[in-house]
Amino acid sequence: MTSWSQRIGALATLVLLGTSFHSSAQYTITDLNDPQATEGTQPRAISGNEIVGDYSTLSGSFGFTYDGGTYTTLVDPSGYETYASGISGSNIVGSFENPALGGVYSAYLYNGSTFTTLNDPSATTGTFGYGVSGNNVVGMYGNLYGEHGFLYNGSTFTTLDDPLAKAGEENGTFAAGISGNEIVGTYTDAKGIDHGFLFNGTTYATINVPMADETTSGSAGTEISGISGIMHLTHR
Repeated sequence: MTSWSQRIGALATLVLLGTSFHSSAQYTITDLNDPQATEGTQPRAISGNEIVGDYSTLSGSFGFTYDGGTYTTLVDPSGYETYASGISGSNIVGSFENPALGGVYSAYLYNGSTFTTLNDPSATTGTFGYGVSGNNVVGMYGNLYGEHGFLYNGSTFTTLDDPLAKAGEENGTFAAGISGNEIVGTYTDAKGIDHGFLFNGTTYATINVPMADETTSGSAGTEISGISGIMHLTHR
């Protein structure tokens, strides 16, 4: 599984499950470039007409929202670098470099006016927010036992560990997206191979893209980055 910094900084290749693509189809592609960016703009999530992501300058990385006409910078007031990773209505989640924790990352939930810092109580090496559905937030935290997914329902953190995941540094379970009661993400098995998963609140189901390499030790395999009715899968 890729590291936290790689997950925050990398653009994913999206494959739409259950949808056929035809070479004759016509698409309109719109470039998104935050006017304050000097080192690049990376959109990460969409809800209705609102897009969130982050842009980079020589001073660091900052979140943004884009409503189709205006870019608005999003920076957690407690932090320095801020990343915006998920949106659901007016709620936005992401991560920021928290000076109160010596630069360790904390997750945040922004409701359009107030930033709420989220630190999983089991975390020792950072908490990262990636997906939101209503008031439910999913993401990942790290400790000496590896990486773990989490679900935060507004008051309680619940750890998400796929039973097939191998515990260890930069290995484990990564929760990336949520829609209603269904959560998707990626886990790394004992051979170092990544697999997607779907968790319905009770059962974990493994999802592997057919053309992905799921047999070679250390293979990136399949990674799932989000869900909204139809799942969006990434594979390398």
